[in-house]
Amino acid sequence: MSLKYTIPKEIWDSKGSKVLGRTKEAQEINTYLMEVETELFQCYRELRSRTPHITPQMVKAHYFGEDVSEFTLKNLFEYHNTHNAHILCKATLSQKYLLKYIKKQYNCDDYKLSQLNHQFIVGFETYLRKLHPINHHGNLSNNGAMKHIQRLRKMIRIAVANEWIDKDPFQKFKIRMERKERAFLTLSELQKIQDYFTGIERLRIVKDLFVFSCYTGISYCDIMDLSEDNLVLGIDGKYWISTKRMKTKNSFKLPLVGPALSIIKRYQYHPKRDSEKLFPRISNQKLNSYLKENADACDIT
Repeated sequence: MSLKYTIPKEIWDSKGSKVLGRTKEAQEINTYLMEVETELFQCYRELRSRTPHITPQMVKAHYFGEDVSEFTLKNLFEYHNTHNAHILCKATLSQKYLLKYIKKQYNCDDYKLSQLNHQFIVGFETYLRKLHPINHHGNLSNNGAMKHIQRLRKMIRIAVANEWIDKDPFQKFKIRMERKERAFLTLSELQKIQDYFTGIERLRIVKDLFVFSCYTGISYCDIMDLSEDNLVLGIDGKYWISTKRMKTKNSFKLPLVGPALSIIKRYQYHPKRDSEKLFPRISNQKLNSYLKENADACDIT
């Protein structure tokens, strides 16, 4: 490969691979040659730690940062979404925020995993804390930002396990979650929500999904996955839900008490409902936002 230097042929020592003489130019070129040789050897060692089969073309590409085989964040997202989506069902939103961050911070559409470091993660945290997502009442809370960073950390662990990167950039980063006491609804507040009527369809759907969750204890992910096959007739002659938790894959059966069954029947022929599912599809982000509108209308804090 060319190093973009030109010298007279008579002052080149082909045996020693250096420029003859003690001039300043000769010393500069020889120093540069030694630096390049050292860097090339370092490139070789890095490649050698990944694979036993190395060609001069691979060393050259690595030296110029043109490795076609180097993994990027998008490669990691694709691998995760194919093999691990059942573990991290909310990771796609974190991935969107990551791509927006590298576009804003580094003006690029993708990022090499080998370039990830502590500084990158700190920068992503700062970006998240200033973020005001759509359908959100304000900036992300501390725990909201930390959850996105947790999902990134879990994906990075996949990259480390697959030996796509040598060092975990999270080694010196500490995730700081704030402990909060979870409030709960009183029976009178739940009744307020049940009795609340609105002409806005999206708010009605969210209200029904929330009330259904209150009377069954089923999470958002599991509710969205419910189909008519999960509706079974129990030995008591009443309808039950029989399914598996998406996160744990543990089977469970529970009776449909209160208004739960009537809510299912309400959406039996709903135009926005997938023919195979019990309820219309809505994103978790929108559900949480619309739920806050319902709470405000019912004067529930």
